[in-house]
Amino acid sequence: MARRRHHRFSVALAGALLAASVALLYATPSAFLLAIVPLGYVVYGALSSYPDPEIEIERSLSPRAATPGSIVTVTLTVRNAGSRLLADVRVVDGVPAELAVVAGSPRACLSIPAGERRTVSYDVLATRGDHDFEATRVIVRSISGTRLRTRQQPAAGAQILSCSTAVEQAPIRRSTRSRTGTLATDSGGAGLEFHSTREYRSGDPIRRIDWRRFARTDELSTIDFREERAARLVIVIDVRPPSRRSPHAGFPTGAELSGYAAERAYEALTAAGHQVEITAIGLDDVDVDGVRTVDGLPWIDSPAAGGSDAAARQLFDAVYRASTRADATVATDGSGTADPETTGKRLRSRLPTDAEVLLVSPLLDHLPRALVESITPQDVAVTVVSPDVTAAETVGGRLAALQRENRLRAIRAGGTTVADWALAQPLDVALETALRLEGSR
Repeated sequence: MARRRHHRFSVALAGALLAASVALLYATPSAFLLAIVPLGYVVYGALSSYPDPEIEIERSLSPRAATPGSIVTVTLTVRNAGSRLLADVRVVDGVPAELAVVAGSPRACLSIPAGERRTVSYDVLATRGDHDFEATRVIVRSISGTRLRTRQQPAAGAQILSCSTAVEQAPIRRSTRSRTGTLATDSGGAGLEFHSTREYRSGDPIRRIDWRRFARTDELSTIDFREERAARLVIVIDVRPPSRRSPHAGFPTGAELSGYAAERAYEALTAAGHQVEITAIGLDDVDVDGVRTVDGLPWIDSPAAGGSDAAARQLFDAVYRASTRADATVATDGSGTADPETTGKRLRSRLPTDAEVLLVSPLLDHLPRALVESITPQDVAVTVVSPDVTAAETVGGRLAALQRENRLRAIRAGGTTVADWALAQPLDVALETALRLEGSR
């Protein structure tokens, strides 16, 4: 801990010297009496000592893991582990530069009796990624204010705010197309879970013959099991300028949240063994530098088709960089990716015949709806995940929310599953709710 003397009584010393000088100059004993009071303060400050304080600091986060745009409460507990009063303790928590403080303050001035503790709380706005807290700056002053102890003290407890909560519910439709892998379907065949029995056909495997039924009836029948098939999905991320809006200053944009949701879905789907391809609409050439593009669209194939997790991360990083920039423009005359018909054609030309599409968009304009309508007639199952970044505090915000709600209803009316993600709820809950509603239809 750095030690420093603060010359707090310099004015008192100057006053004492002035009074003593006047007394000597004019031979006035009463002037010496005037110098006694300030001189006493000077002597007290010079002779007082202050041992190194014993301070313990612990940091806690609520919640420990968050989604972009959510509020996280940081609580700093400062304990005086020594045997004497700490009259003036000043702490400044090491908030990561990427996190904005939206309520409270990470700075505090405390008085802590021996063995007692004090807490400091403040709220930060979570953003994408893992954020490391720095050491807490501690300044302790003596009662006289003439002695200071300063140090950077790492806090115990939480050190990292993680904004990368995994998605447990895979956002896929329960399609019954013929494919192989791990998606349970309603068709019978080879598998593990019983589905039905049927009449025996020549060439059926012996292990699938229902021997119990044969023993009862002398009739051969074959057991069909519920087939498990791998889904092939294409994740489409909407990062166009109209999507780069946020509900409040400092909050993540719709494009940023779309990229976050797409990244979490990609991790869940690939972990489940599905073949996942990724593309994005609205990126400029500078954004996709180093990213493979096909027909004007950045495109990352599934690992089985030559893609890789590293290439996927590169595209997600490009989406994140573009999502926080509002100076990009996209053509709307049919020559760029902002035209739904052109974008739809490009996507359809790249979609595998048995693929499903996961579109992630805040739905802040007409293009996502038009894009869905251009894809669904091709017998392609589409699921939409939409982060809600509209704000109801203003007339404009309420109008935007109403327009977005109309788009949600129109897309659902066309038979498309839509996960409406309110930022106050975990992404996994929004996906589970949407898929449960789809299953009840």
